[in-house]
Amino acid sequence: MLFNFINNLTWRFASNTGRPDFHFGVQIAPGNNAMGSWTEVIAGTDVEYDVYGIYINLHGVGGSSSNRRGLFDIGIDPTGGSSYTPIIPYLMAGQAAPYADNGGVKGGGISYFFPLFIPAGSSIAARAQTSDGSGNDSGNVNCLIHIFGKPSRPDLLKFGTRVEALGIVQASSEGTPLTPGGVSEGDWLDLGAPSDSAWWAQCCLSTADSSTSGEVILLDLAYGDETNKKVIIDSHMFHCATFERFSSVGLAPCLGAFITPNHHIYMRAQYQGTDNSGLTVSAHLLGG
Repeated sequence: MLFNFINNLTWRFASNTGRPDFHFGVQIAPGNNAMGSWTEVIAGTDVEYDVYGIYINLHGVGGSSSNRRGLFDIGIDPTGGSSYTPIIPYLMAGQAAPYADNGGVKGGGISYFFPLFIPAGSSIAARAQTSDGSGNDSGNVNCLIHIFGKPSRPDLLKFGTRVEALGIVQASSEGTPLTPGGVSEGDWLDLGAPSDSAWWAQCCLSTADSSTSGEVILLDLAYGDETNKKVIIDSHMFHCATFERFSSVGLAPCLGAFITPNHHIYMRAQYQGTDNSGLTVSAHLLGG
């Protein structure tokens, strides 16, 4: 029998610690349908080791009677300074709920994970834009980041060096419109082909409805062509609350894939109860 070694990432750092709160992440002032200024989330002195995984939670975008869409960039400065270059562009977080549940508003926000390389000593920042240049409560939006490194077996690592976003409509701070299914799955939406190869994906769903119905929506992502598709994210769950706030329930597990520029990316959705209007989607592909 062959023994398969287990690789552990033995170090982690979180941008926020202590007791969870309604807005737990770093506050960011968003721009109005254009990216605002960078805000440091993790200082370079806290990135003690090379990073091979990054978890991102975005929250505090949604608000009662609003249809606020939102996008975030994650950037780094490898020197630990404040001259940031985007490494994860246009993460969608429209109507993102607050981090914690206050009894009337379901919390959670929108979460992503990427096995992405970030060199030790890099400062990590975020910037944002919303469809009205505002956020929930204080007018700000929020970003929480966890990073992981110090592998027990570096030779067994699989990580990427770049992320590409598909389906983003920056001018309105949202994704590409999608019509979900009800009793049966909705039709596949073609988001086009990536510009480079990829092997990991994350996806997101948002809404532009100022009077949402409480429901669960399941989102699928596949790659291939019009007649042959391989599903690599299946039934990623999003919860929509009646207070115009969205949250993703856990992370979207992604099956292994080898996506090339010859493939197209497809997404579809199915809702539980009453269809909310203005649903849009995006895909984020990691390669390198």
